[in-house]
Amino acid sequence: EAGLKISGGLKRLADVAPGWTAFIESSYSHFHSLQDGIPSTFSYTIAADNFYLPTDLAATLAANKVAAITVNKLADQNARTLTSYNTDVYQITLGVHGDLGKSWSFDGYYGHGRNYNDNISRNSRILANYALAIDAVADPTHPGSAICRSTLTKPGNGCIPLNIMGKVDPNNPALGYVNGVAETINDIEQDELSLTLRGEPFSTWAGPVSLALGGEYRSQSLRVNFDSASRAGAYSAPALPYSGSVDVKEAFGELLIPLLADSPFGKRLSVDIAGRITNYTTSGTVETWKAGVDYAINKSIRLRATESRDIRAPNLAELYQKSGSSFLTVTDLDPRYLGQSYLVTALTAGN
Repeated sequence: EAGLKISGGLKRLADVAPGWTAFIESSYSHFHSLQDGIPSTFSYTIAADNFYLPTDLAATLAANKVAAITVNKLADQNARTLTSYNTDVYQITLGVHGDLGKSWSFDGYYGHGRNYNDNISRNSRILANYALAIDAVADPTHPGSAICRSTLTKPGNGCIPLNIMGKVDPNNPALGYVNGVAETINDIEQDELSLTLRGEPFSTWAGPVSLALGGEYRSQSLRVNFDSASRAGAYSAPALPYSGSVDVKEAFGELLIPLLADSPFGKRLSVDIAGRITNYTTSGTVETWKAGVDYAINKSIRLRATESRDIRAPNLAELYQKSGSSFLTVTDLDPRYLGQSYLVTALTAGN
């Protein structure tokens, strides 16, 4: 695998009034990676009348009335899959910080970002074409030559016979028939608006109480597309394009209350309480919270305890993905089959 990353950023600050600062920050990153596929083994059924079967093997099959055999083949002998990953990410943020006096201040910003990912896999196997190409028989009109069995019934279907009995010549024209180019595009965008207010509303005997309040709005969208062959299921299960978006509104607050400071009972003791209300356009409203105690007995010993309620929201693919497939290995645990493994296709979809 070879990779290249190019990135750059810019941040500019400006004082717009006493105690007020505005800023603009931007960044851009380009990542390119080229990955040579790891070869795996696939199993194929070869008919007993296949043109490319060695003469002695064909004779043995005929003598024993065997209609077909199974051939295990390394994928790299049919052209290694070469995948190019290209990702472009940019982000721009506009914000302002202001001092309101008497320990109060605020921060606000708006940000927009985009992540564009284009993956191109060359030499992806076209399953239907591969099955037709390896099913080669003797050409009745050209003695000593092979022809796809499918071409006998559908002349001009473009099938080119492929011999997998042994090494495959990388210049074999059949590879152009059985391999294609698969492409996946992921385009993610996010807009974010945030405002936070901080201050010290009052004090206890141990010091000032710190308060933070704020709100945030985020809009996220995702668009996923595939090449026409992938959409038709040429390489695996059909990969269907999908898109979707989620809007998130949040309100939050946190309170830090000091209870001890340089006391005979301890160097410092404080209580931290926080809460957040979040509303998702896809799943409704949820509340999360945190409560904690921080107790420094002296300079060497400090005790902390925290309890919280947390969530993980589904990402856009988990919500909107229409179809996806991957290969899984399933092993038979029945001792009669000696742990035989099978390669199966797993389908996944969003919810």
